[in-house]
Amino acid sequence: MNGVKETALTVCIVMVAIELIARFGPKNSMLNFVRGLVLLLLLVSGVASLFRLDLDLSLGQARVQEENRELVEYVEQQAELAVQEEWKRSVEGLLATIQLEAKKIEVNTDIAEDSSIVLTKVTVAFAYETEAQRGKLLLEKAFGEETQVEVLVHGQ
Repeated sequence: MNGVKETALTVCIVMVAIELIARFGPKNSMLNFVRGLVLLLLLVSGVASLFRLDLDLSLGQARVQEENRELVEYVEQQAELAVQEEWKRSVEGLLATIQLEAKKIEVNTDIAEDSSIVLTKVTVAFAYETEAQRGKLLLEKAFGEETQVEVLVHGQ
C-alpha cells in the first residue's frame, strides 16, 4: 500500500511541476507533446504499481526466500574458496621459513555450526622424502591435532 501512496504522490508532484512549467514557459506544440508523454508514463507507472502490489503478495515471498537461500549459499562458497586460498598462502609461507618449497598444496576446509570456516586437512607434495619429513613435522606442530596433515612424495 505504501508503494501506491508513493506513486500517487510522485504523480501529483510531477503534474504540478509540469503545469507550472507550462504556465510560465513558452507556448508551443513540443512542450504540449512532452507534457502529454510524461503524464502518460506516470499514469502507466501508477497502474503498474497497483498490479505489481497484488503479484508481490501472492508470489513474492517464496521467490524472495529462494533467492536469499541461493545468495547465502553463493556467499558462503565464495568465502570458503577465499579462505582456502589464504590457507594455501599461509602454508607456503610457513614452509618457506625452513626453506621448503612444495610441488602442490591442497587445503580442505569446512563450515562449522557457528558459521566459521575451519581448516580440516592439509595435503602437501614434495620432491624428496627428507623434505616431506621436515614439512610434515612443521605442519603438524603448526596446525595441531585438529587438522589432518598428509604429505606426499613426488606428488603421489
